[in-house]
Amino acid sequence: MDKFDQRTAANRVWIQSAAESQTLKLMEALRTELGKSKLPPGELSRLYDLEEPSLIDMQLIDPLQDINLYLDELGRDEVFRPVADGIQEAIRICVTALKKLERGEGSSFVTPDARKESRVQLAKASLRIKDLALSVKSLLEQLRQPPETRNLEMAGRIWERVREIFTGQMDGDLVLSKVQPVYDLLKVEAR
Repeated sequence: MDKFDQRTAANRVWIQSAAESQTLKLMEALRTELGKSKLPPGELSRLYDLEEPSLIDMQLIDPLQDINLYLDELGRDEVFRPVADGIQEAIRICVTALKKLERGEGSSFVTPDARKESRVQLAKASLRIKDLALSVKSLLEQLRQPPETRNLEMAGRIWERVREIFTGQMDGDLVLSKVQPVYDLLKVEAR
């Protein structure tokens, strides 16, 4: 019984120190996370000209907040500032295209098939915005990494997906031209 008590006491000490260590790590992570200045949804709404309910429906709040944090970090470098502006402009271009579809510009809703096609186009435009935001977020995450730890293969696949999504779409070439500098920076800095 004496050995059992010793092991129990040793385990108790070990568990307490492990719990304290994990608590300190968690507190530090929490302080770091709280120190970040994420834009509130209302500000994102104004920045990208997209209503808050749409941001929520498309689950864009977190990706756009992260994108803006990364852009603020990277935008301190004067070379990167035009790239950051281009990314925000690309998202706004997609939002403008979505709003045109919502207003029904360039189409008629006379037949049920036309109305159905309009809803399909709206859904596709919404998905393009979400895909763009998630893809840009991933590319920016790679850009924030030290060059030796970047996954250029993954970045290449992400860029190809963005190209597939926007090739042949309304303003697709313009969107691609605004986002491509991020991918180009990844390739250049990796050399």
